[in-house]
Amino acid sequence: MDEKEHTHIPDAEAGQGSTQGAATRVAAGAADDAGAAGNATVGEGNASSDTAAGNVKSAKSKRKPSAKPVRYIKQPYTVSAMQADLSKQQIKILVGMMQSIQDGVQEMFERQNRTNGQLLLFPELEDDHVNIDFKFSDVVDRPDYYENVEKVAQKFVEMVFRYEDKEQGEVTLSHFVDEVTYPSRGSKRDKIRFSFTKKQAEKVFNFTMYSKYMLSVAFQADSKYTARLYMLITSARGYSTAEGGTFHWYVSYQELRRMLGCDVKEGGQWVTRSRKLYKHFKADILRVAEKELKELADRGDCDCWFEFVELPTDWKGQPKTLDFVVHLSEMGLLEAQHTAEAATFRQLRQLMQDEWHLTERDCSALLGKVPEWRVAQFEASVHELAAVMKQRADEIKDVHRYAKKSLTQIVKEMVEPIPQGFGDAPESASVAAADEASGNGSQAQSGKGLLTPDEVVSRWFQVLDQKDYQMYVRGLERSMTVDSEGIHLKVAHEEVRQQMEAWRDRLEAAAGLPLEMKVG
Repeated sequence: MDEKEHTHIPDAEAGQGSTQGAATRVAAGAADDAGAAGNATVGEGNASSDTAAGNVKSAKSKRKPSAKPVRYIKQPYTVSAMQADLSKQQIKILVGMMQSIQDGVQEMFERQNRTNGQLLLFPELEDDHVNIDFKFSDVVDRPDYYENVEKVAQKFVEMVFRYEDKEQGEVTLSHFVDEVTYPSRGSKRDKIRFSFTKKQAEKVFNFTMYSKYMLSVAFQADSKYTARLYMLITSARGYSTAEGGTFHWYVSYQELRRMLGCDVKEGGQWVTRSRKLYKHFKADILRVAEKELKELADRGDCDCWFEFVELPTDWKGQPKTLDFVVHLSEMGLLEAQHTAEAATFRQLRQLMQDEWHLTERDCSALLGKVPEWRVAQFEASVHELAAVMKQRADEIKDVHRYAKKSLTQIVKEMVEPIPQGFGDAPESASVAAADEASGNGSQAQSGKGLLTPDEVVSRWFQVLDQKDYQMYVRGLERSMTVDSEGIHLKVAHEEVRQQMEAWRDRLEAAAGLPLEMKVG
């Protein structure tokens, strides 16, 4: 599940002033030196170059620092959803195993190689096996388990792992792990090794869909079902849309029973092991986990909690489907914002390196200076700059220097508030002068041609709140065409059309063209 986490970046602080046409405004300055030799210096900054998003710092940041460090674990959804009645100790061992590979997982995500990069997590194969070693004492808090490690290991070896390939229409059943190795002498049972065959590793560590959960919650939950359900609902962020920090995870009651090991397969038949009646399943599992996660979230120790709705119930009072309504806590919203910002910066970094040949150091210095509440605005300005540079491709002799100087100026204007009234309207003198110099006149149609869809959306961004832009406008350039008669836009839902209609005057004034919309 990618990695998309659907949240909205908070509105920009009031009083900063508009930065209408930031990219086109600074383009004039860059154009003066577009073909000159020399090496313009990107603004000073010490952002780390080894992070995907740079090191976003600002004294005015809205994000509240956490009082204690929070460690997140990324885990394949197929592991979170495997059909097994895991004990609390087994869950801790599973989490410990996942924790030990997180550095490799993070590198795999940064390379955007989640679907076929599993074996890169394990550069060294021994006898065609993938081995994961960790201290038993790190994941087991009961001394008697040191002596009963064999029983714990046996349960993992017996565990059946189910992998479904929806593209091929095939289900593969295999043992979760091929071998578990530990010292034979009780006094030396300090480490444990999980060994997977190459084929097992490719399936078990497939991160196409994944959970992202707090280590402390999964490790310290009082109920094993709280830990399991927490892993499951945190996987839903990757493919469910969040509205105001709330999203839904739908699962059939029958499937959930199998995931939690209440029903197991014996001799080709599904057999009930525990909580045959739904009222017992509801009281002992759903209500317990619901209460515990809510209490943790209220204390600031968990990033989300859930309520559930039964859809619909049969004559036995048993639901066919359960709708988990998942709410992000304040902690969860801040983490989701950080994740969204990191994803945005990864994309911008890639664009700056591939298209404009900026170095890693240049990118980190620029991104490290962007205030957190202006990330969306910076993204829009970068795309607008890209559109301007594409229009002026024949005039720009040094693409690298032109882009570097333009980006430096864009960031400078974000860090140093623009005087009130500067660039407040598309037709302001300063914007008009800069646009004219850059060949991208403030009117929609100039000697250089019409606005592109990217430029239209960028101008709309300047006249809308960031939340409204994120919810309704971002991405509309993909379903937009622009010609001499106006802007022609196709939207997916009537709700979006109605909202855009309410903003019509602002949108048409910003772009300088009439807007035509249809739903389809």
